[in-house]
Amino acid sequence: MAEFAVQRRYPRFPIKLPVLYKVLEPKAGKPGVGWTRDLSEGGACLELADRLETSTVLWVLLRSDLGGLELTGRIAWVGKPAAGQGGVAHGVSFEKVGPNQQEALRKLLMQHKVQLRQEGVRVPLEISVRCQPKEG
Repeated sequence: MAEFAVQRRYPRFPIKLPVLYKVLEPKAGKPGVGWTRDLSEGGACLELADRLETSTVLWVLLRSDLGGLELTGRIAWVGKPAAGQGGVAHGVSFEKVGPNQQEALRKLLMQHKVQLRQEGVRVPLEISVRCQPKEG
């Protein structure tokens, strides 16, 4: 999986969205569901219940507050099932993204970038505090 991280052209963002998918190639399959772990303009890490093979072509429907976004992608890598999480990670590279799809994907990413900025980063901190009454 590490070699794909070096080849990425687009930054990925930790965005969790519900996903519907259907295998198109090599052999059409039944629909399935999953989640995004992260998302970029060029691809996503999808957590799927079933383990699919690399090079499998998928129809993917990303669901968000902005509506549904249909894309076609090819599985670039397949991870191992995460302990306690139940799904199998799949790296998907989007293919044949049209101008309308690209714009919708950018809007989706922009919406989540703003939310991430507003939420900020929280770091756990443990400090000692001493309280005493103010002399008046």
